[in-house]
Amino acid sequence: MSLLWTAAQCAGAGVVCWITLMVGRVCLYKRPDERLMLLPENLFAIFVMSFWPPKGWSGNMYSHFIPFDREGSTVMPLYSPLSGEHSIQCADATALNAIMNDRKRFVKAPKVYGHLSHFGKNIIGTEGDEWLRHRSVARLAFSEKNNALLWKETVRILQDWSAEWDAQALASGSVNQVTVDFTHTLKEITLFIIASAGFGIQFSRSSVAALKPGYTMSFGTAVFVVIETMFVRIFVPRWLYHLPIKTLHESDEAFFNMRRYIDEMIGEARQKSRQETAAGEAVDLFRRLIAANETEDSSRLTDDELVANIYAFFLAGHETSSHTLTFAFALLAMHPDIQDRIFDEASALWPDTTSEAWTSSTMVDYPRLEYTLAALRETLRLFPAVPVLLRVCTADTVLPRRVRNPTSQEWEPNMSVTLNIHSLHMDPFHWGEDVEDFRPERFIDTDKYQWPRDAWLPFTAGPHVCIGQRFAIIESVCILARMVRMYRIAPTPEVARLSKQEQWKMLTHWTMGMTATPGAVKLVMEKRQR
Repeated sequence: MSLLWTAAQCAGAGVVCWITLMVGRVCLYKRPDERLMLLPENLFAIFVMSFWPPKGWSGNMYSHFIPFDREGSTVMPLYSPLSGEHSIQCADATALNAIMNDRKRFVKAPKVYGHLSHFGKNIIGTEGDEWLRHRSVARLAFSEKNNALLWKETVRILQDWSAEWDAQALASGSVNQVTVDFTHTLKEITLFIIASAGFGIQFSRSSVAALKPGYTMSFGTAVFVVIETMFVRIFVPRWLYHLPIKTLHESDEAFFNMRRYIDEMIGEARQKSRQETAAGEAVDLFRRLIAANETEDSSRLTDDELVANIYAFFLAGHETSSHTLTFAFALLAMHPDIQDRIFDEASALWPDTTSEAWTSSTMVDYPRLEYTLAALRETLRLFPAVPVLLRVCTADTVLPRRVRNPTSQEWEPNMSVTLNIHSLHMDPFHWGEDVEDFRPERFIDTDKYQWPRDAWLPFTAGPHVCIGQRFAIIESVCILARMVRMYRIAPTPEVARLSKQEQWKMLTHWTMGMTATPGAVKLVMEKRQR
């Protein structure tokens, strides 16, 4: 008993000392114009920002534009007693674009982006000259030929899944209705698509588990497990892998097999590239990346770096697309009028779903889906895949900010800067007083209105702009248009009985992982007439 009492006393003394330290830091180091930040500026903070601090406080992911409106400024200086760091929160369109376009003065925060080099140096986790070397090769992997393959594979894979949904409807006793877990299903669909357009292999539900001699896991299964356990791999210490934990052993097996597959494919791609005219002949991302690397001299990547960039493509391209589409379909289910407009647009393009124009659709159809694109952009405004970005200021800087009494903000060297994309997207100054509403029309230009491009930054801007932006948009527009053309999407009966506010809360709730992650979204799909 005395031992427990002593331990309790020590713990209590520790808490008192910690509180004293926090209060002391605030009294000694907090500047008069700074607000308190109740989180350290590191990767751990990103995972808890969706529930701490409370909503409305600076740092909470759901605070939208509230803290900046309360402050009367689009830039806020902050002090964190937990880390002792001075930092800046920024939701100003002009300042954000200036920061994103100045890669020398504002660099990626090493304590966050360093984790993304766990699998090797890649375009996401590097900075400076090393980042330039990776980008000079990686950007050549994307092309209009690859986008054409992407569209073709998306059409094929959706047709495959449509047959599966129709079979599920019949098996459940319903002729034309099926309830689908969109969060899970879209993860699989987008993974099939990026694997097919990425590796040039026609994945299907029946072929994904085909095992190649000499391997303990099929390529398709290895890809799926690698994606699902990528962050486990980053954060779980290696000594835990010796314990009998199934997930860790599956992850180890998947990464081992995946690396063997990729090494083999690199060799095959190099051999084939000698018979072709470099990157121009390749179509899929993987072979274009290999071919582009073979043509480089000063910036050529090692095999380990090639593999790391392939992982980065999957990481950046798969989860973000599946989550964005989950939010989009949830929003369309709650807004049947907007869904009808997408259906009308898709029906004008594809009047008959049994025609060759439908079954053999190509990239030529993409520019005619203007309203569908607007709906996707509006989804990304409301739910950007990465709500905040972290940068570090390397030199004294003064940038403008919008305040009630116009002024500027000084930025000191080594100061952390949080680029608050979500708050910018929820600023009524740019998007109107109905900023909380889902209204795709705000992304349609007219003779009297141009939508504010500088205030829409889901793919960032400047030199670090996402090189897969067009790939992601084309894939998502194709999925949205074709699924709405085939099916009417609606909430389940249980959710449909709720108020609009309760539906919104249930279907669009999200938490923060490496990207904004939706909850389990189940929706009813009703087959339309052809």
